[in-house]
Amino acid sequence: MCPEPVPVTVDAHQIQRALVELLLGAAALAPHGSVKLCTSPGRNTVAVARILAEPVEQHLPADLFEPFGDSHVSGGLMLPLSKRLINNQDGRVNVQRHDNRLEFVVELPASNAPLVAVGTLPISAAGP
Repeated sequence: MCPEPVPVTVDAHQIQRALVELLLGAAALAPHGSVKLCTSPGRNTVAVARILAEPVEQHLPADLFEPFGDSHVSGGLMLPLSKRLINNQDGRVNVQRHDNRLEFVVELPASNAPLVAVGTLPISAAGP
């Protein structure tokens, strides 16, 4: 059963693109593993997504959100782009490493606006 939805005011297109870029970047960091997407509410923010990538390489750039990083296993431009798009919505994205797993957490501020619609945001990794 899903938790009660919490309203947020965001540009749906930008958030969709940010999540797709983040998923693609996570997949690039775990080329022989898996990427899972979970959602859950936060306290003063809404944790829109938790993205788990495993297993990941042991040697990763210090800052995964730097374009191209300092390693061939970085997320290229996907992770920096997703961070910029999320920041544009007054949100934040963080990454934590747990052994050979990465956890990306996307948080957006909760809105005081009434919830108008509940549904799914279509996410497609297909190009134009």
